[in-house]
Amino acid sequence: MHKQDGKWLFNETDGELWCGDFYDTKEEAIAAARRDGLSEFYVGQFKLTELPHIDAERLIDDLADQVFDEAGEVAENYLDDVTEEQIKELEQKLNAVFAEWSSAHCLDPDFGTIVRIETVKYPEPEEA
Repeated sequence: MHKQDGKWLFNETDGELWCGDFYDTKEEAIAAARRDGLSEFYVGQFKLTELPHIDAERLIDDLADQVFDEAGEVAENYLDDVTEEQIKELEQKLNAVFAEWSSAHCLDPDFGTIVRIETVKYPEPEEA
């Protein structure tokens, strides 16, 4: 798990790009925004993007197409008899190998999305 997964941020807009410090709680993020002098802002929770999933059925279809393109009609039924169980087995193994490879080469996602976005509004302080 990424150390920032589940942490809270604040931002002046609810756009795609959120930068700044991470806070353990929504309340801490709100307090930090208030310390920065903001009276209207957004808070949201960071959700780490997971590793992409390898779809073995699509991969098998792609491999069969490659063989057909190379060999022609004689390969028309190549991989047609693969069972659902075999597809699941292949998919599990490929995803495990990909996860190990990605981790070994420091390629795991270190980015994510902001979820549970809320608008926070405080009245502007009256000027004396």
